[in-house]
Amino acid sequence: MIPTRCHELSGSRPPSLKLTGESHSIKKTTSFNVVKQSRRHGRAAPVVIYAHSPKVIHTRAENFMALVQRLTGLEEIRRRNPNDVNNHRCLC
Repeated sequence: MIPTRCHELSGSRPPSLKLTGESHSIKKTTSFNVVKQSRRHGRAAPVVIYAHSPKVIHTRAENFMALVQRLTGLEEIRRRNPNDVNNHRCLC
């Protein structure tokens, strides 16, 4: 059996830890809350500036991978090098 030691506090007991009201609930932040919080901390929220307007592309789930490959240029690479060994490997 391991002997237990009883440690006494030397001096006064430290104050107990306290939580703020914000700590008890998790909430989804809105863009308004993000700006409000960033101002409170003295930092400006980052501003996203697009060089071109973002394009919304609608697709179905089964076509998503092919669409991403087409947009990122993978299909173009396969067309240029049809006999490349790496083209026949599964990308799953």
